[in-house]
Amino acid sequence: YWIDIVSVNQYHDHNFYDTLETTIAQIRRTVCIICPWKDPEILKRSWCLWEIFCSIEASPEVDVDFVMSLKQEEKLKEELMKDLRNSYSHRVWTYLSKIDSEKAVATFPRDERYIKEKIQNGP
Repeated sequence: YWIDIVSVNQYHDHNFYDTLETTIAQIRRTVCIICPWKDPEILKRSWCLWEIFCSIEASPEVDVDFVMSLKQEEKLKEELMKDLRNSYSHRVWTYLSKIDSEKAVATFPRDERYIKEKIQNGP
């Protein structure tokens, strides 16, 4: 599994930009922890979005799993069951549609600039 802090320590001052995509492709599975489910931190962080992007674009194919705690799963179920007459999947998509890599942040400004440039230029 790709676990970013274990696979690449982003807090050390070294250049791993060139190896990140290769490392993710070699591991072949990325697990994304969704918490809180309505506004997950992972989807606000530049590095996390970049890692997810690299996982989706990787060759050979990388499995990308989105998981949440039982507590978050229960909260999601409660939200979905609030009004079955309305499209409850619409609520989930509404939250997911708020993902915006332009608003994502990184600890180091140079990392944020690098990631946003890579996302803007595409695979």
